[in-house]
Amino acid sequence: MTATSRSSPEGGRRRPSGLAWRRARWGYVFIAPWIVGFFLFTLIPMVATFIFTFTNIDLANMGNIQFVGLENYAQLLTDSQTHASLLVTFKFAIIALPVAMLLPFGVAMLVNSRHVMAPSLFRVLFFLPYVVPFVDGAMT
Repeated sequence: MTATSRSSPEGGRRRPSGLAWRRARWGYVFIAPWIVGFFLFTLIPMVATFIFTFTNIDLANMGNIQFVGLENYAQLLTDSQTHASLLVTFKFAIIALPVAMLLPFGVAMLVNSRHVMAPSLFRVLFFLPYVVPFVDGAMT
């Protein structure tokens, strides 16, 4: 018999000891806010949005919501603006994603480079615009 579990009368199955159960319970207590937030702010809105895609919902006029089935998806596939907007989205992703990944990586490499003259001054000048508003907010 180990310190974290006891044998049960059924035989091979073990149930957690009192200490293990208390630790698990505290783990559930600490993770509960994340679980509640996930359900309230992520899962429920995603499911509601998916359900709304099968209706004729109009946010400007919330009266008389009706189920329309796959009509919205059929309209989406035949609309010319859909293809144009997807093209703009893909162009933006092809341009913005590499810039958003490579530029910060390059700046991080520059901040930590051994070849930069006066690296402490460079770091101070780089982080100063980020730090000053917080210090100002704390001082007022």
